[in-house]
Amino acid sequence: MYVINVCRKLSENKYDSRIDLSQKEELSDKYNLTMKGEYKEYWENNVCILLSKDSRSFNYIEDISITYTEETQHLIRKIKKTPCPPYNFYNVSHEESYILYENESDHVLVQLKEYSTYMTLTLETEDLNYIKKQCVFLI
Repeated sequence: MYVINVCRKLSENKYDSRIDLSQKEELSDKYNLTMKGEYKEYWENNVCILLSKDSRSFNYIEDISITYTEETQHLIRKIKKTPCPPYNFYNVSHEESYILYENESDHVLVQLKEYSTYMTLTLETEDLNYIKKQCVFLI
């Protein structure tokens, strides 16, 4: 699976994926996004724990490769995502809350995460050719 983050390179191995909240309506219209609700995301080592009012998931996330495309300003991560058995957790390394907007079309999942002061845009697909075909690289 590929996860593509829209971001600017700040320095070697440092990126800024924040998008101004003023672009929310434009991006929502462009990608036909619908609100999925409030989410909390926790990270404990390589386990991503995702909680919402209606669901919860535990997944191991393993980075296979990471590349940055200067021309399109995209960080492209090839990852392996496998289910993790649920467990009780207390001390996590990272925690964040956001409102999730998403749409899946032609094998590409587009996710807009709205935080209190900024947003992020992420694309997920099994094959990068689906993204190139749709020209979704352009914001």
